[in-house]
This record gives sequence, C-alpha cells and structure tokens, in this order.
Amino acid sequence: MSVKEACLINKEATNELEIIHTALKVYAAVTLKTPLSPRELTVLTQYILKGYSKKTKKTIEIDLNIDERNLNTLNHSLQKKNFLLPHPTNQRNKVLNPDLINIKSTLCNEQNQMKCIIVKFN
Repeated sequence: MSVKEACLINKEATNELEIIHTALKVYAAVTLKTPLSPRELTVLTQYILKGYSKKTKKTIEIDLNIDERNLNTLNHSLQKKNFLLPHPTNQRNKVLNPDLINIKSTLCNEQNQMKCIIVKFN
C-alpha cells in the first residue's frame, strides 16, 4: 500500500478540539495547495464545533484578540478556499462546507471510541 492510497494517523486525542484540529490539518493538506494559517485553522475549528453564529464570532474575536474586520477577512479567505459557503437565503451568513460537517459527525460521536483515522486518497 503506497502513501497515496492511504495514510494512517494514530493519535490519542483527549477532546473534540484536538480531533477536529488534526482532521482539518489533513483535510486542508489534501484539498489545498497552500496550508491553512494557524488563525484560519482556529477559526474553522470553532465554526465546526460551535456553528457559524454571531455568538461564535464574538467568542473567536475575544479568544484571538482581533476585531470584527480581521475576522471578516479570515472568513473571506475561508470562503475563497471553499470551507465556508454563502448561506442560500441570507447574504450575511455563511454555512460550512458539507465535507466539514461530515468530518464532525464522523469523528465526534457519542461513544468517542475512535483511536485512529484512515484517509484514502483517490
């Protein structure tokens, strides 16, 4: 089995944040030519865990010590990279890419018994 066919990540994760953070790094490495910046990764992780809302945006602004304009710039960058999509009926809102929602639903289950992630590259 070549590296292109499958990649095994064996990592003991202690919480959902670490699990999502690691999965996003892998997903971004596969789908993007340039990696996500640490701030983009943090913002995206928060959106996956808490959803895209005004409350989540305020929390991110406080955690990263940034203002609303900086966060909007990060959101625009994530939208250009196809991680955030425009909301179908409200231009001010965004929705997560369905792949990211699937990552959360797969990795953050109630049992949380997963100890490794296998990724198959096509």
